[in-house]
Amino acid sequence: TKEITKEITKEITKEIKKLMKENPAISANEIAEMLNVKAEAVRYRIKLMKKSGEIIRKGATKAGEWEVIE
Repeated sequence: TKEITKEITKEITKEIKKLMKENPAISANEIAEMLNVKAEAVRYRIKLMKKSGEIIRKGATKAGEWEVIE
């Protein structure tokens, strides 16, 4: 239940980071499509990862790239 949800969330976060490393120019919509989750869910995770310093957006919103901080 709660623990399962936490694990799924962790997995999704890990997958988002992996996809960002493979393709720094990837969009939230593309990530959502690949992971078969809603784009809003991906944007929410991205927001949390940016807040916690796990990822950085470099450049413009549309033309920029993701940098995953290890």
